[in-house]
Amino acid sequence: MRQVWPLLMALAMLPTCSFAQEPSDCVAYRVEYDDSGAVTRECVPYSKFPPSTLKRDRLRKIGDLGPAGRMRTPYVLELLKDEDWGVRAEAAQTLGRTGETSAIPYLVDAIGARDWKLTFEAMTSLWNLQAPQAIPVVKEIAGAYWKPGIRAAAQRLLDGFPEQRTYWLSMEDAYCRSVNGKKNASIPGARLASHPDLFGASEIGKTVAVEGGILVAVDRVDRGEWGRGLEFRPDLDLLQQLLLTQEPIEDETVMAVVKSPQGIFALTGSGHMGLDDGFIYKVDQIPDGKWKAQVIWRLPGAPYRAIASPDGTLGIQTNNGDVIFRPNSGMEWISCPLWK
Repeated sequence: MRQVWPLLMALAMLPTCSFAQEPSDCVAYRVEYDDSGAVTRECVPYSKFPPSTLKRDRLRKIGDLGPAGRMRTPYVLELLKDEDWGVRAEAAQTLGRTGETSAIPYLVDAIGARDWKLTFEAMTSLWNLQAPQAIPVVKEIAGAYWKPGIRAAAQRLLDGFPEQRTYWLSMEDAYCRSVNGKKNASIPGARLASHPDLFGASEIGKTVAVEGGILVAVDRVDRGEWGRGLEFRPDLDLLQQLLLTQEPIEDETVMAVVKSPQGIFALTGSGHMGLDDGFIYKVDQIPDGKWKAQVIWRLPGAPYRAIASPDGTLGIQTNNGDVIFRPNSGMEWISCPLWK
């Protein structure tokens, strides 16, 4: 049997049942076929999907209801503050699709520099709701937001053009075109080494020594494609190490981890199979001795290379452009992506 639809694609592309409360209920079908053309449909139960995937799918279904979806507004507003950043962005979009005007102040509060996707969705939902509060907010974003693609999207709204939702086609397109309409190609990472704030910077690796052990980016072959993360491994014998190993980041591709004067940071993300997300995590040891990680910024795309200066400034090359991250002051865009 040859599998055609991976598990996540089954949910996104072939939903056949509405969500129910029982984990045994069917949520989607995974379709397989053999060389003779015979088709089988395997029911994928609720319990097989991560909570964030289920929340996003619920939100899309609520948005599909249009004004009728307003009856679920309390639930959507709750997810606007969800710990998963993808869920928050989906919630902001849903509020605009249902036309929920009572959500206007919550959408204004959701706008910020740390999560550009949430900012984009909140901004466009405010505009679609024809909220008076949207005009000054969108003008401010068009003039000052750190990510040029978001500035361009804000200006399109002000100019009366429909919003651009295709993140994966690069929201930097309008910004990165030259006057004659040709695209400004740049060599990936070229400005990182020459930027004055990155003088003396060195490549970031996948391990960091900390008190009592190391933090290391891992790829667990035995757990399949998603068996990746960040581990703390104590400086003990093998048996004790296996018992005391901690996982501050689970099931994410950790590209690099760095210890700086401002703390320990991990860069995660993937540009594989249509995914195009990147994040910066802050990694801390809490009073009980355990290591914890929390997302603090969304990158323009999947990180591929990073360097760190002695003062803690990070230069990060992503597949959607290069940025500088200063832990104490935020993100700065420095060059366009490489156009093909």
